[in-house]
Amino acid sequence: MKFLRSLVTALLFLIAITFALKNNENVILKYYLTEKTIEAPLYLLLLLSVMLGILIGGLEGLYERMRTGNVIRKLKKEIAARDKELTSLRNLPLTESKAITEEVGLPEVTEMKEV
Repeated sequence: MKFLRSLVTALLFLIAITFALKNNENVILKYYLTEKTIEAPLYLLLLLSVMLGILIGGLEGLYERMRTGNVIRKLKKEIAARDKELTSLRNLPLTESKAITEEVGLPEVTEMKEV
């Protein structure tokens, strides 16, 4: 696996070098509302554009990961609260349960029948 990774890295590096050699002409980059221009090799402008895209994509991915982490923490707290409530309901004494069923008018269940 390490060999394959090194091979792909070397291949990408070779492609980048040949691209830079083939596109070494200077290009003038003009801004929309100003008279300011930048003159730089085409490969350099393309490389900067790709790097800027990677940076923006990485920042967006980081934001999304943080947002997802917050949602997960919130849901874990909700699960813990519901587990606590479920445990307290399971630990209610049976005498109170009998009183509640009499209050509501439900028949008392004395034994469980298997179906």
